[in-house]
Amino acid sequence: MKKYLLGFAMLIATTAVNAQEGSFKPAAGSFNLEVGFNPFTVSQLGQNGFYLQDGQIKAGYAINDNIGVRLGLEFNLLSNKQNNGESGNALIETKNSTSAITFVPGVTYSFAGTNKLTPYVGAEFLFGTTSNTNTVTVGSTKTVTKNYSPAFNTFGFDIFSGFNFYFAQNLYIGAEVGLGIKSTSYKKSSVETTGSPKVESKDSNKDFSFGFYANPSIRLGWAF
Repeated sequence: MKKYLLGFAMLIATTAVNAQEGSFKPAAGSFNLEVGFNPFTVSQLGQNGFYLQDGQIKAGYAINDNIGVRLGLEFNLLSNKQNNGESGNALIETKNSTSAITFVPGVTYSFAGTNKLTPYVGAEFLFGTTSNTNTVTVGSTKTVTKNYSPAFNTFGFDIFSGFNFYFAQNLYIGAEVGLGIKSTSYKKSSVETTGSPKVESKDSNKDFSFGFYANPSIRLGWAF
């Protein structure tokens, strides 16, 4: 009897050790969510803004042990309002708002790595748009200027490499660096004042540029 009890205890101990030393990686067919930041980007925003750059909210799906797909999201929403505290014709009020949104779909290829470390490479596209509006109210007269500062549509392509380190079951930290090409086409601006016709700038979509850019990030993720 003691022999069986000793054998059972040893089996439990061995299982516990193997569980501690085993893989924390998720299985194929799992999803993941992650958030990250670019350590080389500094943001200076007002209290009414929310800023997240470079596709740092990502959702992914592991098709198999090697191939995965993911979708990144960038957004920047800011608003500011000031007035002189008066009312009626004495009111002077200024509102500013800016918005930007970018979708970054991509595909990854993961290597075997170790029980807790997964290196990978991949490629992704980038589709984005920005806009801004300035509204000035003086008494009953309102002037709305759209895209008063450069606003644009963006298209890009990026290749990247990185790794995920699983420090607990399905939880990981990681780092990634990418190099890509990005094109930009600028939007028209317009001014509209109460009682006056709308005035638009010339078509500026022909103002087209492109260039290479780097996109480093540090990330924290959860697989499920």
